[in-house]
Amino acid sequence: MKNNQKGFGAVEGLLLVIIVLLVGFIGYYVYHAQKNTNTTLNNAANTSNASTTSDPTSGWKTFSDNDPTNAAYKQIGQEVSTSDAVPISFKYPNAWTTIPQGTDLSPYGGSGTTANNQVVSKSAAASLSFRSIQTDLSASDYAKQVAGSTGSFASSWKVTSSSTTKLGYTTVTSKLDTATGASYETIVSNKKSAAVFDYANGPNLATYNQIIGTVTLL
Repeated sequence: MKNNQKGFGAVEGLLLVIIVLLVGFIGYYVYHAQKNTNTTLNNAANTSNASTTSDPTSGWKTFSDNDPTNAAYKQIGQEVSTSDAVPISFKYPNAWTTIPQGTDLSPYGGSGTTANNQVVSKSAAASLSFRSIQTDLSASDYAKQVAGSTGSFASSWKVTSSSTTKLGYTTVTSKLDTATGASYETIVSNKKSAAVFDYANGPNLATYNQIIGTVTLL
């Protein structure tokens, strides 16, 4: 009888050990699975946040003069008399607006009319002129042609930077120093057409460059 009790005690002890191990294994499995899930969710959130912060223009409005309602924005390039305006597209801040050449600036806090198409801030404190042309020149070669033209101050333009956009377009920025301050001109080209942007020095240079970086030559 005593031997049977000892046998039952050993079996009960073994079952208890098995139960403890099983509960421990299940607990570890649940903990590990939950940890992996949290890690995946955190990585997804971080990726989403990184995507948002890496592209400050993601929520901006889009302008396209390929839209028939924007026909007034068609403007022949000034430097090459045989060129025709071509459609372009770009993004710009939601608080800003686009206006075609010849627009009265008084509603925007300015005076006179615009000589070029413009992207302007709400109070006209910032203004980015734009136009487009047909050309088989790269941005660099086109900038050289502008510098060699007979236009006012043309020979005084100095190239300050060049780069390539995400879409593979070449860009060149030239600077003109005058008594009233610095002016800039950035050319974006795909050797079929080009977009030309003119702007003055000031606190909005970073925004101008972000706008220019979103250009699509249609």
